[in-house]
Amino acid sequence: MLTKKQRRISALVITAIIVVTFVSVCQFHTKATEKRSQEVIVMRLDKEFETAADTLQATDIKRVEKTIKELTDKKDIKKYSEKFKVIKKQQVKKENSNRSAKIDVPLLNQMDDPRLFNGCEVTSLAMMLNFNDINITKQQLAEAITTVPLEDETGLKGNPHEGFVGSVSGETPGLGVYHDPIAQLATDYVDSNRVKDISGKGFINVIEALSEGQPVWVIVTSTFSPVTNMQTWETAAGPIDITYDMHSVVLTGFDKDNVYLNNPYGEKDQTVNRADFIAAWEQMGSQAIYIKKTK
Repeated sequence: MLTKKQRRISALVITAIIVVTFVSVCQFHTKATEKRSQEVIVMRLDKEFETAADTLQATDIKRVEKTIKELTDKKDIKKYSEKFKVIKKQQVKKENSNRSAKIDVPLLNQMDDPRLFNGCEVTSLAMMLNFNDINITKQQLAEAITTVPLEDETGLKGNPHEGFVGSVSGETPGLGVYHDPIAQLATDYVDSNRVKDISGKGFINVIEALSEGQPVWVIVTSTFSPVTNMQTWETAAGPIDITYDMHSVVLTGFDKDNVYLNNPYGEKDQTVNRADFIAAWEQMGSQAIYIKKTK
């Protein structure tokens, strides 16, 4: 016969066994439930991805993204995240191809008196400022833009990221200027938080600005397609890629096949193949600036 103490120990052991068994069963059921839940999520995602990517609407895209966040298995997360990136990219492309915009921007000609032979950048900026009700001339901007020598006394070339390289008027040799000094110059006439320098970002950002009714200053090539005469200049700040075929225009619109631009050589709403233009724009460093509308 068990003693009182032994019976008490035995009861405690039995209770412990029951508790451990109960916890184990609960854990098993929890894991089983989680597994079934994950299987259901995977089935839902597989069904979503069976739909052709180009038929997915924006709401579908958001639903798929939300469902992926419910996954816990790392392999599944990686697998469906990669699939999601593909359909998201296709969706953005589809949305962009179906959109269009056209903005009426006043045209200025850099060759009108006073002639600015190298002044496409300041003339394009003047167009954009005029559109935003800033009364400024191309000549005023030409006089205000920061300039740097075409070549310094050590033989190093001027840096278009620091100022207009050489002569704006063309009375002496000159190259041009990149987005940095232009954005800075624009802040002399409008509040700095309205000047949006989106250089280095994708063309989708240019599309978004145009879609909101905001013309965009850009650097491209004079042929509006990639050129083969790019060269590297050694400057005090390091090597800079340039071409004497650089040009600046104001984008005024787009559709799925073309972009529309005010060319400071004297053509309003000139039609240019969209794919060729983007390739040239990217070759020139994807430089773009717009002025955000006031509310």
